[in-house]
Amino acid sequence: MTSKESELLQHEDRLRAAMLAGDIDALDHLIGDALTFINHDGRWLSKSDDLDAYRAGLDLTKLEFATPPFVRLLGDAAVTSVVADIVGTFAGQKFSGAFAYTRVWQCGLQGWQVVAGHCSQVR
Repeated sequence: MTSKESELLQHEDRLRAAMLAGDIDALDHLIGDALTFINHDGRWLSKSDDLDAYRAGLDLTKLEFATPPFVRLLGDAAVTSVVADIVGTFAGQKFSGAFAYTRVWQCGLQGWQVVAGHCSQVR
């Protein structure tokens, strides 16, 4: 494993921990300003949409990687893929399932940040 791959795995874990804790400051640092994210419902979300979900009460009580994250380096960018088992509540509604995430990370002045992503519920 290269040092860049190791660094990206650490960022994936930091993102997982920030999502689980609802840590908006950490998420703000890990997510690029121009984020385009397509969620499991097919909705396109911006960075502010994503952060606003946590401000509105998205509460994850479990977020565990069900598969080891896969990393593909692409120069100053990288693609990661992982399946995560998630349990939480949003808008008073409980949800759970396994979700496959694909993220595009880019290394810029702020370090590695997610600039694009997609999530699909797989079970």
